[in-house]
Amino acid sequence: MSFNTSKVRSAKYAFAGVNVSSLDLSNWNTKNMVDVTGMFYNSGASMINLSGWKVSSISDYSDMFANSSKLESINLRGWSTK
Repeated sequence: MSFNTSKVRSAKYAFAGVNVSSLDLSNWNTKNMVDVTGMFYNSGASMINLSGWKVSSISDYSDMFANSSKLESINLRGWSTK
């Protein structure tokens, strides 16, 4: 399943408390995103793929992965801050 995320400004607590083994959000268009506060707060995921994200507009990463005790791997390969 694919979502058009090009106009998303906030992903605040979007996956908070979600109980899945892995999340692949590598195809998300994040160029307009500014807030990812608590995005994966208390998530049950052990692997999260955020590779290829454009993060130059994101200004708030507060508690993005807080209380995600099962998290073992985060793929941030190719993050672009430009």
